[in-house]
Amino acid sequence: MKQRSFFLGDRSYEGQFERILGAGDVTIRNSEAKKVYCAGDLNIEHSRLEKVRCAGDIHAVSSHLGNIKMAGDIHLEGVCTADLLSAIGHVKAQLLQSKYLVCSRPGKRVQVSNLKPVAEWQGQFEAETFESLYNFRLSCDVIFKNIISSALLINEDEITCDHFYSLGQLQANTVNAESIFILSGSQTSADALTGSHIIVSNRFEPDKKIRMLAKTQTYISRSSDGKLAKIRSIEGDTIRLDHTKADLVSGSDIVIGDLCVIDKVEYMDQIQISDKAVVNEVKKI
Repeated sequence: MKQRSFFLGDRSYEGQFERILGAGDVTIRNSEAKKVYCAGDLNIEHSRLEKVRCAGDIHAVSSHLGNIKMAGDIHLEGVCTADLLSAIGHVKAQLLQSKYLVCSRPGKRVQVSNLKPVAEWQGQFEAETFESLYNFRLSCDVIFKNIISSALLINEDEITCDHFYSLGQLQANTVNAESIFILSGSQTSADALTGSHIIVSNRFEPDKKIRMLAKTQTYISRSSDGKLAKIRSIEGDTIRLDHTKADLVSGSDIVIGDLCVIDKVEYMDQIQISDKAVVNEVKKI
């Protein structure tokens, strides 16, 4: 394996490399490389890379991208794979399979041209965990086991996963997950929540469940603006609510906490209602 290659202009590579360093545009074909650092645009075809850092745009065809972090846009053709993909710009993929996918936010020293206020990826994505650190519209075709959003998350269809955390703002149609946590607030609304364990609260405290999830970020305690989340229907086994306005809450074990306004509650086993909550109708089913 070649040890390293450094260049200032545009250049193409084919073979095996320990490290590629480039200040211009790079094309890598039918190659293996442990580390690639590129200040320009990067074109990758039928290659396997272990670590990629790129300040420009990336175009890749049927390649493994390893641990990739980049500030530009990325366009993937064929089936591409990664261990971790963290992107600030736009991502378009025919099919990307990765353990971790991160919609990142630009740092203070990173300048990204044509950065939209809400990111929106295109194509098909599969990942164990998707983390959004930047405003994101979830409109692409996805299979995610875990979703953790700490900014604005917008979805007009149905979000389906095992574990769902909204730690920022949420504008969603339906969320269907085994466990759901939503930080309440004036910018948080959904048509329906369905799951086994559901929490809507104005305070997030990291528990054992989120600490054990596969993820790239550390999530600390945070509070909302104290306003009510607006959710039409909430259905689950165990439900814990505060600072929530809903038309219907239905479940087995329900706690209606402070500053909730609920039109109708249906419960099977047990229910607790705070003196600081307003519930118009309670029915045991």
